[in-house]
Amino acid sequence: MATLQYNVMMPSFHNFIVGSNITNFFAIGDFLSKDDFYLIGWHEPNGRIVLSGKIYASNGNLLIEIEDTQLNFNFNDLFQLKTVGDNIVEVVDKKGVRIFYAETTQKTLRTAMGQFTGNITEIRGRFYNKQGTLMAEGTKISLELLHVKAVIGAAKSGSLGMVLSCSDTETDYVRQLVRKHL
Repeated sequence: MATLQYNVMMPSFHNFIVGSNITNFFAIGDFLSKDDFYLIGWHEPNGRIVLSGKIYASNGNLLIEIEDTQLNFNFNDLFQLKTVGDNIVEVVDKKGVRIFYAETTQKTLRTAMGQFTGNITEIRGRFYNKQGTLMAEGTKISLELLHVKAVIGAAKSGSLGMVLSCSDTETDYVRQLVRKHL
């Protein structure tokens, strides 16, 4: 288990806040085989958000499949989907658990590394695998990685920020991804 709080990892003009951590890129979960929970996010140079992943309800059923930021829902396990304009999405499963929350705003953030102004996409939620086990939880104050691999922060050169429990094959995959898309 790893708890990440208020880290600044390789920020750029367009960033994510993933459980209080500022970063330009993240890959969490089973992102290589894509057979279970995973979530990958980055911004294209023009600022467009790109998300890809599989998100499961707290009972282990697939709730959302995301491909190139298109959200496909399994409405059988969905209790509530709330969207506010184009900037906020909130998903609650049938047990009433907030599974996924994303909000994009224009913000200025002040950190020990300096001030960042630009598009910020905040992502929070309780992320389960297909067995219904809590794998990660992102809140306003932390990102808890319970049973998952992760890469937080990356540069177009292939340099990676924080790498947690990833194999060489997984880090090579992330390097190829960021070289192509960042």
